[in-house]
Amino acid sequence: MTDWALAVVTQFSEAIIAGLPTTLALAVVLTILCALFPGASGKPWWRTSDMITDICWWFATPLFTRYLSLLLLITGTVWFSMIRGQDATDTSPSLGVSLLAGMPFWLSVIVYIVLIDIMMYVTHRAFHTMTLWHYHAVHHSTEELHWMSARRFHPMDDLIHIVLPDVVLILLGMPIEIIAFVAPFQVWHSALIHSDLNWDFGFLKTVIVSPIYHRWHHTGIDQGGSKNFSATFPILDLMFGTYYMPKGERPERFGIEDPTFPKDFAGQLLHPFRNRA
Repeated sequence: MTDWALAVVTQFSEAIIAGLPTTLALAVVLTILCALFPGASGKPWWRTSDMITDICWWFATPLFTRYLSLLLLITGTVWFSMIRGQDATDTSPSLGVSLLAGMPFWLSVIVYIVLIDIMMYVTHRAFHTMTLWHYHAVHHSTEELHWMSARRFHPMDDLIHIVLPDVVLILLGMPIEIIAFVAPFQVWHSALIHSDLNWDFGFLKTVIVSPIYHRWHHTGIDQGGSKNFSATFPILDLMFGTYYMPKGERPERFGIEDPTFPKDFAGQLLHPFRNRA
């Protein structure tokens, strides 16, 4: 085995080990919840046909995120340094500017959650255009939606939709500690809204994204496939006319209706580049 291949295997193994506690906790909690409150399919997540593919994405995506974040941070820091006429090697508390620095902790948390949701709403809608859909189709390709589908993101999708908003806010002065504090909530909420649960959060359904709300987004284009882009706050969909929650109905059919779309991890990773034409 070459040194490069060995390094990849080592990094992937480390990512699996680091993610095991969270994965096991999610598996236990969401398995119990889905057993107590079965959704449309009623099938356990470990019996889905794409389980191996989802496991690969579940542990590979954080590894992609780690290196993509580092790449963007270095690029952004150099760019900011060139604009401001500073030495790119200068290690100051703020990588870029201090626009979002110096706020009280809880105000920083609120500002971060609001800004990240707005930015992710914009990038999410962008990935539903023909130009970027090739990459986002990977996330929508699962036909048996469950909590492990939450990390089925192509690296290009991960770069623009997940990593870029965080890096932009860091470069604007948002403390990394704030992002680290909110991250566990984002992981758990993302897994929850992809779960097979018939929860719409009742009177809070227009306040925070629920499993029913997001699962409509994974249905066909004739239903909610071009709606419900918000990651956390449905108010953004309400504001921009992309809110979709038909009363008395539940999402049941998911996927992209493309029988040629690859089912395996490697095939999905390469698919956008093979189909650019």
